[in-house]
Amino acid sequence: MELLRDTIVVCMPNAARTMLTEDASLLGELALDSLHLASVFASIRQEIGEFDLMPWLAQATGGRDTLGGLADFISVARLGRNGGRRTPE
Repeated sequence: MELLRDTIVVCMPNAARTMLTEDASLLGELALDSLHLASVFASIRQEIGEFDLMPWLAQATGGRDTLGGLADFISVARLGRNGGRRTPE
């Protein structure tokens, strides 16, 4: 979760860290547009390696695009890549 918060702050310097809560909507409350999302995703991939974000994007409509939801998705993706071993975020 901290990796995501740090990444969003770098990509959107005007984002108040206090707004970056687990249930904050990336597209709604945080107002990330497609360019911001692409930048966030690219930064995350640089940090943790390549993984498929399409499943998260497909379900991220209708208010399910939360910071916590993306953090959970990334954790599961990392677990799958590491044979079920948790890696630090």
